Amino acid sequence: MPKLKVVKALRNDVGRLIVRVNIDHRDHAKRYDVIEIECQDTSKRILALALGQDCKTSISMPYDVRNEMGVAKNEVYDFTIKKIGIIGALCWWLKSRDPAVRLPAWIAVGSLALGILSLGLAILASAKG
Repeated sequence: MPKLKVVKALRNDVGRLIVRVNIDHRDHAKRYDVIEIECQDTSKRILALALGQDCKTSISMPYDVRNEMGVAKNEVYDFTIKKIGIIGALCWWLKSRDPAVRLPAWIAVGSLALGILSLGLAILASAKG
């Protein structure tokens, strides 16, 4: 459980559910993996997309994430960070508030449903013919 200083997010991360934390604290999560971050001091948790940074003593969070976690900029908190599985990641992609994540995920689900429907119709047509 690392103690990390909360710093404001980079400009490109503002408004997104992106958290930047050094790989040493990410539970082997790679870039763009979904991680669960729990603040031991506030007992609040959030799922976010993991990106890296060089600094090993801080965690970069946009305002919305800091607000939901109940943490303040330039303060040190005790965090638990763990990688979540594929099912949790799929749920996060579909329920994310970030339209850059949610819309492509739902388009993919729709495409998968149409593909399954097409396959079913093709099998049904070949069985009758």
